[in-house]
Amino acid sequence: LRLMEAFVVGMETGTMPSAVIQKTLRSVPGATPMVLDLALQLAQRLKYSPAQQLIESLPEESRGTGYRALAYAALNADDLQTALWAGARCEYTTDDVGGAAMLRSEIALRQHRLSDAVSHARRAIDSGHEHSEAHEQLGKVLLLSGNWGPAVEQMIEALHGGRASALAAGVAALASINAGDIQTARGLFSGQRSGDGLGVALSHVAQCHIMRSDGRLDEVVKLASWAMDEIDEFPAWLRRASLLRKMAEELHSALADVVGQADAATGEDALRDQFRTVHERVTALREECCEASTD
Repeated sequence: LRLMEAFVVGMETGTMPSAVIQKTLRSVPGATPMVLDLALQLAQRLKYSPAQQLIESLPEESRGTGYRALAYAALNADDLQTALWAGARCEYTTDDVGGAAMLRSEIALRQHRLSDAVSHARRAIDSGHEHSEAHEQLGKVLLLSGNWGPAVEQMIEALHGGRASALAAGVAALASINAGDIQTARGLFSGQRSGDGLGVALSHVAQCHIMRSDGRLDEVVKLASWAMDEIDEFPAWLRRASLLRKMAEELHSALADVVGQADAATGEDALRDQFRTVHERVTALREECCEASTD
């Protein structure tokens, strides 16, 4: 309640009562997310001064982390302007060189400055930042740059760290499948992995092939549909022709291998209809990629 009162005072006066906020956070450290949430809302409305005052109210050792969290929240909301502001503030307030480099890599990626994104990701690795996270970031940038082979190498390195997400698993699994090693690909999905839309989509694509090898037409259709749902929701910065082409070709290959099974599925009209629908969606994506490559 004291924190909410301090927020109201700050909104009315334009100056956040930092002393009150600091005192409250010392007694209730779990209230920090409330501070970050309001700071994000203010920054998104271009009220950078009160947003900065809120972050500066955090304990000194937490301010860099606060700005970094604010920047990633802004990126998740596709608010590049706020992310740039928070990222710049993070540079001045953190001793975490690797964390700052990771953030700069992600911001550069969203700005389509791929060479800068690669450089910052490599700096994060060189600084000793968390192994899986840093290599996965470099792998993601290389993936979006159209460098499939080097991206696979980085994702495998991330998996060796033990904490890689669905993105690393999906890319490594597809590489194993392309090499004819279904068993290794299957093993990469033996446990739960978190991930964003890109990671989830690539994991679904890889699992399509695994289910195809098992003769599970129903699972192939379901996973292909889920993958296309994720792809349809990709933001503009993710809709790279090389990436979409790779995903479309992998889905088309998995579906092509079961087309005979779908045609022969007697008494399974609903499943055949679902197959035709997802096949049409994948075909449209392939055509979109072909058009993009000829523009």
